Order: sequence, then C-alpha cells, then structure tokens
Amino acid sequence: MNYDCRKVKDIPLDITFSLMLNTLCRVKLIYETS
Repeated sequence: MNYDCRKVKDIPLDITFSLMLNTLCRVKLIYETS
C-alpha cells in the first residue's frame, strides 16, 4: 500500500486503523532515512 504519510492525519479514519497507519509511517520514515 502506498500512501502519503502527511495526508493520513487529514483523513477521518477508525482510530485503530489510523494508529496503525501512523506506526507504519514512522517505520517507513526510519527505513527511508537510514
């Protein structure tokens, strides 16, 4: 799944799903910067 992490916050999602996406975003950022 490809998504823009900056846009995730603007999408009203189920809280669990939004937390999951948030975690994936952080992991993705860590991999991109390392």
